[in-house]
Amino acid sequence: MGKISFSLIISAALLSFAYAGVQVIRDGEYVLEWEVDSENITVTAIARTLGYVGFGISPFGSMMDADLVLSGAYTNGSGYVQDSWAFANSGPERDTVQNVQLISAVENTTHTTVTFTRKLDTGDVAEDKSVLNETQFIIWSYGPTDNFQYHGPNRGTVSINLVAE
Repeated sequence: MGKISFSLIISAALLSFAYAGVQVIRDGEYVLEWEVDSENITVTAIARTLGYVGFGISPFGSMMDADLVLSGAYTNGSGYVQDSWAFANSGPERDTVQNVQLISAVENTTHTTVTFTRKLDTGDVAEDKSVLNETQFIIWSYGPTDNFQYHGPNRGTVSINLVAE
């Protein structure tokens, strides 16, 4: 009797991400997509703006004690990302340690799309919130320009478990 052999090929993409999700917010004015593996979260945010796009993890569903990422694309095609935090319901402050890496930032005539990544737990307990396997408040915003200014009504809160289905 001859030998039977087989091989198993598993795509690296299937191994690299444990969970991915999408949340469409306010009729598509802000779309949040994310992928999580054992160490990192990669976030893509698409907003109906040619200004900045904000994403945050908040213990209270507001700016109070929130961990924030502000990012966007300049008209010259370059992108930017800033790891920030807010002590109170006020403007964000730049984190002492920048734990967020920009992957891409592009604009078309109506929307800005940004993709960034960071560790689930950065170890920066003073200014960053860990991404946990539980429902957390995610705050979002977008502004009319690339200057970090008050977003007006272009903001909100959703409750999501970013780690599990």
